Amino acid sequence: MMRIRAAAMAGLVVFATTPAAFAGGQLIYDDSFEKPKVPAGTYVNFNLGQYIYSNGSVNAWLVIGPNASSQVTLIGCPYVEGSVTYNAAHGHNFVDLTGDGANVMGEGVQQTIATDNGANYLLKFKVGNVVGTSTVNLWIDGVNVLTATNNSTNGGTSVNWQTFSYTFTANNAGSTTIAFTNGDAADDHFNGLDVAKLKHL
Repeated sequence: MMRIRAAAMAGLVVFATTPAAFAGGQLIYDDSFEKPKVPAGTYVNFNLGQYIYSNGSVNAWLVIGPNASSQVTLIGCPYVEGSVTYNAAHGHNFVDLTGDGANVMGEGVQQTIATDNGANYLLKFKVGNVVGTSTVNLWIDGVNVLTATNNSTNGGTSVNWQTFSYTFTANNAGSTTIAFTNGDAADDHFNGLDVAKLKHL
């Protein structure tokens, strides 16, 4: 899709941290992609190896993918393109896993979070679709554990958000890496992701 670009807001960050619980008891930092706030009607691209946000001590959402073209786009809402109005499922921003025309299968975002070995967790997230289908693959510690496909639409005029959930047991001492990757075909240029929340059961 053709988009209005905002000024670049983040560069490559080469360090990583494993955060504990954040405000409100959330285990995932910036679980609805609100940082940085992108002006409404604009977007910012983030390329392979970049963090969408870093405050110097905590990094949120590392861009991952199979090659150097891998990219995701942070969209400030409302964003209008033609007859379609793009709105976040919650808050101001959401991520388009197809990027700005890159649409590489397997590109996406990941975050390493603090977990207790042997403890059970419930992860919920939303997949956004406009036309056709949108498929997001969920990975836990490098294993593809769920393929989440949203085949519902709002008549092609806005984003239809569908909630998916997955329960898992943390197996690594101290941390778990959660990743969401693009599962759409190359000719599908929208795949929304928003509101990734993790709960200790």
